[in-house]
Parts: sequence; structure tokens; C-alpha cells
Amino acid sequence: MRRYKGSKYNYFQTNDRGELLIMNMRTEGKVKVTGEEAEAVKELLDNSVKEIDETKECYNQLIKKGMFVREEEDEVKLLMLKQNEMIYGTDTLSVTIMPTNDCDFRCSYCYENHMEDYMDEETEERVLLFLGKKIARCKQLRLGWFGGEALLCKERVLRMSKKINEMCRRYRVPIYGEISTNGYNLDVDTFKELVRNHITEFQICIDGPKQCHNQTRPHCTDKDSYTRIIENLKNIRDNVKMGMFKIALRTNITPGVRPYLDEHIEEMKRLFGDDHRFMLSFQCVRDWGGDNIQQDMIVDDERTEYIDTYKTVNEVGMSSAGKLSFAPIVGNCTACRKNGYLIDFKGELHKCSLAYHNKEHRDVDTIGYINEMGDEVVDESKLATWIVNNDDISKGCYDCVLFPYCMGGHCPYSRNITKTKTCNKYILSNVSEHVVEQDKEGKIPYWN
Repeated sequence: MRRYKGSKYNYFQTNDRGELLIMNMRTEGKVKVTGEEAEAVKELLDNSVKEIDETKECYNQLIKKGMFVREEEDEVKLLMLKQNEMIYGTDTLSVTIMPTNDCDFRCSYCYENHMEDYMDEETEERVLLFLGKKIARCKQLRLGWFGGEALLCKERVLRMSKKINEMCRRYRVPIYGEISTNGYNLDVDTFKELVRNHITEFQICIDGPKQCHNQTRPHCTDKDSYTRIIENLKNIRDNVKMGMFKIALRTNITPGVRPYLDEHIEEMKRLFGDDHRFMLSFQCVRDWGGDNIQQDMIVDDERTEYIDTYKTVNEVGMSSAGKLSFAPIVGNCTACRKNGYLIDFKGELHKCSLAYHNKEHRDVDTIGYINEMGDEVVDESKLATWIVNNDDISKGCYDCVLFPYCMGGHCPYSRNITKTKTCNKYILSNVSEHVVEQDKEGKIPYWN
């Protein structure tokens, strides 16, 4: 018998059958409890210390999933250790490449300064030399493509992705690749080539049905980009048989988009609801900077919007929040990592695309560059500004069930640069729908 207490990071949710769903935010462990046992289990997992018989399978299961922790165990320190490993470790190399600032869309809320800036052959070679040296010393690569619109440089993206994949294969380093694209140039052949080179996660924005999307996200020359994007996605759905990819269809929510969401969700369900490779995601528009954003584009209550929207998605049976990740520290972006880089079309090293496009913060965001030998030249003073957190974290943060995810402020740009750190409690609505959807998919086992 040993003394245990319930983890402070257990999240509780009830399904429509009255069963208790539990997810531990520090371990991502999940269990389900029948309605008859629900209250007793919640009491069992409170923060009072109890003697627990570890030989009983039901208790052992809760211990393995992190829902019970030893009396002397300090969960906050365990999380801080994990965060420090993430920030200063070199096992993971996180790189996002922006081959251009240019874009063929002019989205109404976009914070970027679009210019016809493109990566050239000399810069491509420097970036590849840099990556070759870094990949040889890491244990995994997380590669992202961003812009502007990255697929305006389609040939370069495909060529570099192939060479990077070959490097990873040579050094036996697993690669996890993603791309954020408007989908306009994502034809089937391009998609297959990206997936072939381990670019398997796609984010494509579709802001509602045709009339809404084309107004909110206008193309520079095509008045109906919606139709082409949907045709590209349908062609992928019908002609790509491999299953190892995920396409997140993201909707940016504004008060103007909100009235069209139900219609949009129904249409996405009709087109892609039977294909598990497609999912819906949602982001309320914020003031991310730039000259385009207007106050009337920002919703009054993000949390309510997410609750209502994910509830609708859940009701129609489309994949959404269930595929989100709430693994510990995952809410901390690449900018938090010493071994994390945003590489622009000139081969400069940056941390954050928001700061990159902000005139006031562009200098501190430019932490260095890649020289002609493929070596990084970094200003450590600027780097420290991003990755060293000198702010005191409030006691309320330590005790919050979301602390393992955000670690008291997951955005170093707002925390360290703009000094506008805010609490993102709205994420709890996403966690709620995530657990419910995972349960409906049969992914949460009964605890005993």
C-alpha cells in the first residue's frame, strides 16, 4: 500500500449517457466510468491523500494514466522539467520555411505584408546545407511550410521536401511534415508528391459556403476560388488512396461568417464526412496585427463560439476536435524552442510570423541568418528574449487544469515581446468536445 492523491490535472466531462469521461492533461491518459460509479470515482480522485492498493487493476490503471500521483510527487516540477527539455533540448529540430511573402489571396483579416519576394537558388542551397548539418545531430525533424502562400513556389517546395526527406532517410531521422496553404494550387499530383515526402498534415482555410468564402478570402484574379479549392479537395478524396495524411479544413470565424457556419458544416459533412482523413477546425479571428483587421471582425465571446460550433459539428458527426492534440507542452510553439526556426526567403532566421510582419518587432524577431557554409549565425541576446521566461507564473496557473498544455503562457510573442499575456481558458471548450468526440469514436476505455 502506498499513499496517493488525485492529480490536479484531471479533466472531467460527462457524456450524454451520464458516464464520466476523465482525461489527464499531463499524460493524455483517458478512462470512462459508468454513471453509477461517477461520483465515487470523482471523490476518489480528489486531492486528499489516500492509501491505495497498487495490486488492484482498477487503481493501477489510474496510476499508469497519471490520474493518481504519489503523495510526494510534484506535478508542476515534472512539467517544468519536461518544458525545459523541450526549450533547450536538441533531439527535436523544428523548422518552418517561408519560401515567399507573396500570396494570391487578399484575405480580409490577414496580418501579413505581401510582397513579391521569393527564395532563390543560392538561398535554397544554404538552407539545405543548414538542414543537412542539423538533421545529422537530431532525433526527429518537424518541418513546416508557410508563407505568404508556399505553393506559389510549388517546384521549390517539392524539390526541397524531397531532398530533406532524403537527408532524414540517410540519417534515419523520422520526419513529421505539415503545410499551411490556401489550397488553390493543391492539385492531386502536388498533393501526392508532398505526402510521398512526409508532408502529411495540411491546413486549408475555407471560410463558410461559396458566397461567404469568396468575400472573406478573395483571390487576386479569380472571383470564385471556393469552387477550385473544393474541386482540388474532392479530387484528393477520390484519387488518393493512401490514408496516412490529415487535412484540417479551418474556418476563421468572424461575426460576418458566423451566420453561415451551420450551412458550411453541413456541406463539409456531405462532401468529406465519410473520409476520416478530413476534419474541421475553427479559429476566431483576432487582432494579429497588420492594417486590415477591423474591430467588427472580432467576435465578442470566443468560448461561446467554440462551444456552439463544435457542438454543431459533433451533432452532424463530422470529425473535428477529437483529432486535436492536447499533449503536455504541445501548446508551446516553435518560437519557444532553442532548436526551433522560422526561415524566410532570404535565409534569415526568425521566431514568429506575427513578429516577422510587425515593423516594431521585426528586429528582435530576426535572431540570425544562415551563412554561405550552411552554418547558423545567431544573436544569442535576441534568442534569449524569446526562449527565457522571466515572468512569475501565478499560483492560479499552476493549479489550472490547462497548465500542462499552456504552461502559464504558451505564446512567447505575447508573453515576452508585446507583454500582453492573456489567459486562454476558452481552450477548455475545445478540450470538452475533444473528449466527447473521442468517446463517440470508442477511444476511451472503461476504467475497470
